[in-house]
Amino acid sequence: VDVFAINQNEVCAEGEIGTLKRVIECAKTTLLVLTPWHDPGVIRRVWCLAETMWTLQLEGTGCVLRVALCTKEKQSLLAALRSEHPEGLTAASVLESIFQIDAAKAEATQKRDADMIFGWIEEQVEGGVHELNMRVKDGLRAALKQAVRAEAEAPGNQADDKLMIGAGRYFSDMGDNFDGALEYYGRALRIKEQAHGKVHISSAATLNDMGRVCRRKGDYDGALEYYGRALRIIEQAHGEDDSRSAITRTSLG
Repeated sequence: VDVFAINQNEVCAEGEIGTLKRVIECAKTTLLVLTPWHDPGVIRRVWCLAETMWTLQLEGTGCVLRVALCTKEKQSLLAALRSEHPEGLTAASVLESIFQIDAAKAEATQKRDADMIFGWIEEQVEGGVHELNMRVKDGLRAALKQAVRAEAEAPGNQADDKLMIGAGRYFSDMGDNFDGALEYYGRALRIKEQAHGKVHISSAATLNDMGRVCRRKGDYDGALEYYGRALRIIEQAHGEDDSRSAITRTSLG
């Protein structure tokens, strides 16, 4: 965005920041293209972080922050959610990509630009750089949540149990959308039951996942139900003395 408001051939003048904010307000939408999605370069640039922060500050005027992935990055994200990524990335990596954000380490081509922006943040934003970190992380969490849901809801992915499990794990790890986690785990379970029947061993892990989510949200009756179903399947397949039966029995308390 700054290319439309800032002279790119010299150090930014303080007055140009106001021009940049007006450009953001007029545009209404700030688009972050995450490349790669698990370590996006835009987050390491102080100007991009500043533009993200200003967009979030201007939400009351109708400004929105959106995240976009190119086709290659979408396929990479899907592979991570399915636990099939060649680099070993998983659903947990989506959250890790947010946790690693550190606005204080962002850089600019001109060091004076970085010093000026960080000085402005400390003076004008309550909480300073720490608040910038939290606001940017919250914005990206919301945007990535929408991206994960969009992939899981895509018509061609409705029978993909691995993707549904990855989406369930992502929403569970988020810690603020346990109902969403149960929704996707439930879809994965139905796909498995349709393919293998209701007492197939492949369903036990998903039932255990659903039990853990219920326990985390305080639904202990639901947790007991899912853990109990998982235990009966495991015992039927491997016997009561199998270590997997013992682990599930421990979860039952």
